[in-house]
Amino acid sequence: MGQFTGQAQCPQLGDLPACYVVLACYTLILISAVLRSAIPSWIFWIGWLGVFAMAMTGTVLEIAGMQTCPRTGGGTPTCFYSLGLAILLALLFIASSERKLPDDR
Repeated sequence: MGQFTGQAQCPQLGDLPACYVVLACYTLILISAVLRSAIPSWIFWIGWLGVFAMAMTGTVLEIAGMQTCPRTGGGTPTCFYSLGLAILLALLFIASSERKLPDDR
């Protein structure tokens, strides 16, 4: 909520907070999952690529010692969780795409 109250928590991408971009990408992933039969799979991959790129960049910068990502209450960078979630979502999406019922030909 810090971005909404004027207390910057997320790094900026130009004039836009990175958290807004990540939220938009996760929204694309959610929409493609909920409306799977009506939405082409490339919508998922566009959202996923945005999340993955931001999370990977943040994770690499954090490991390199540059505090880039917002922190949880315990001090863990949120990009670590976002990277793990992005990888999990990709694996689940691929697994669900490969699983076809006999009537789905």
